[in-house]
Amino acid sequence: PPGCYVLQNEMSRVRDELVDAHSSREESARHQDSKLKKLLADQRASEKERDTLKMDLTRKDVELEEMEGKHAEKMLALERALQMSEDELATVLNNMALLHKKNGQLEDAKPLYERALQIREKTLGPSHKDLAPVLVNYGALLYKSGEKNNARQYFERALDIRLQHFAEDDKSVSTVRQWVKKCSTTAE
Repeated sequence: PPGCYVLQNEMSRVRDELVDAHSSREESARHQDSKLKKLLADQRASEKERDTLKMDLTRKDVELEEMEGKHAEKMLALERALQMSEDELATVLNNMALLHKKNGQLEDAKPLYERALQIREKTLGPSHKDLAPVLVNYGALLYKSGEKNNARQYFERALDIRLQHFAEDDKSVSTVRQWVKKCSTTAE
């Protein structure tokens, strides 16, 4: 389905991260193993130093197992996403973008939001109420990235949509108004 290339790129990036993690772990293990052998060969090495190195290797093994588990879950979710409807895919893309934004990976989040917006506009139309949350999320990302004028455009569009569907005093309307005001204040 449309959007698969974004998910396939994400899957490739996740696989690359896992390969890098394995390489890093192997390098670390070789380095730690070399240090451990040297310490064990040196009769003057204290028992505490050897125990510390062994605990460090064990901790790194546990961290790698945790990372592998997280990557496996992410890969499974991405594979499932390939079999979703366009609406479900847009939701997954939006949520993945939120996670990237939360983790400070702003550049990774941008194409995911852009694709989610593209899908939502195509399937729901340009003024559907379910388009507004993605516009707000993308606007917030742009604002956080320092692109305040671009962010304002998305917030204003989300505000127009919310005013079509909600009362003037609705919390979702006032939240977007605050974003527009924030962009206007910083742009001056």
